[in-house]
Amino acid sequence: ENNSVLRVKNEQGVFVPVSCSKEFASMMECDPEEFIKAEADSPLSTVHPDDREEAAYLFRAWPYKGGQHSPYNKKAHHEK
Repeated sequence: ENNSVLRVKNEQGVFVPVSCSKEFASMMECDPEEFIKAEADSPLSTVHPDDREEAAYLFRAWPYKGGQHSPYNKKAHHEK
């Protein structure tokens, strides 16, 4: 099983999803295509309102190195 979302930085500097696992979509109570469309139309719309400010900060402030690092995999990446 895989519970993940792959995001890329678009022309506006916003991280948008380009793929989503079925498991992640199921957790979000939708299918992968619905999740990708919802997030592409309104980034962070699927993040709880109380967490949006912090999530937006993480996406803006996190060093972007060709997709090798993200706010959500730093610990796992450094433990390898």
